[in-house]
Amino acid sequence: MGRKRLDKNTKNIKKRRRKKGSDSEDEDIEITNTNVHLNKNLSVSYKFKQREKVDINLILAQDEADASKVKSYCWTKVGGGMSSLTKRKFCVVCGFEGKYKCLKCYEHKPVSYIRYYCSLNCKKIHDESSCCKSKMFDIWQN
Repeated sequence: MGRKRLDKNTKNIKKRRRKKGSDSEDEDIEITNTNVHLNKNLSVSYKFKQREKVDINLILAQDEADASKVKSYCWTKVGGGMSSLTKRKFCVVCGFEGKYKCLKCYEHKPVSYIRYYCSLNCKKIHDESSCCKSKMFDIWQN
């Protein structure tokens, strides 16, 4: 019996075997090497094709050109404008209507990033986790 030659497709795996005639669980483990054949010829279906990267300004310019030919609306021209209603204030913890603003966040951040909370429980959670941190400001801004 000679040693087996390791191919590119084989991998060494260590297996534990129990020695014969030993009673203790700590000393009876022997580590042996076994060769396992790995099949690398399988079809690779988990990889996706990547599209080429496209600039958003190029897409908007093409949309304007197409809209001018057909005389229809395009994404850059369509807009709702400013709302006549006041801005809604949401609690940063639960998402309900925020009645109170966090004074610590108000002092440290610009006016557009004022954070609101609805109850003392939400204030405690906000103080423990995200008070005066810039995390998720772009999602929860007014």
